[in-house]
Amino acid sequence: MKKFLFLAVTVFLLAIAGCSEKNEAEEIQPKEEEQKQTNNESSSGLPEKLSEGKATFAVGRDWKESEHFKNGNSSLIGTPNLLGVSFDLNDKFYTNKPQKHIWYFWGSAAKLSGKFTVKAIHKDTAEQVELIKDNSLGGPLNGADNHTPTSMKFTKSGMWALDAYINDKLFGSVTVIVEDQK
Repeated sequence: MKKFLFLAVTVFLLAIAGCSEKNEAEEIQPKEEEQKQTNNESSSGLPEKLSEGKATFAVGRDWKESEHFKNGNSSLIGTPNLLGVSFDLNDKFYTNKPQKHIWYFWGSAAKLSGKFTVKAIHKDTAEQVELIKDNSLGGPLNGADNHTPTSMKFTKSGMWALDAYINDKLFGSVTVIVEDQK
């Protein structure tokens, strides 16, 4: 009986000690988060932007136009063997002009099934817009494992990060330059 009582008291004390350490860690964590936010501010002082309860940063990204590459006869912009958007240097991305683009995806069937959404973030203003919502994926095309045709319309010129989601999970990102329509 004494062993049982000793064991019960020991477990109780360990549980209390574990809870108090967790509370101290929770008190420290917000301070660390505040420091991270301060470090992630750009020279323009743009703060973190929140979208649907998930943190999305306009700052802290690699704000370089994504790579241009070929897939068969198609010119794309994005990340080879992962994600690409049809793109022609003679027909760039323009403001206030709905433009048709095919998105190409490479990867396993498990990762490439479901609905496709694109959330765009403007570099200078941190404005966020949902360019594409719940598009269906159409299967293999031109050597890619999956694709979807889309129409996108940008409201502002400048650099935009296009975050591509499949089933609400970030798949990849493409950074493009949007010009004023001529």
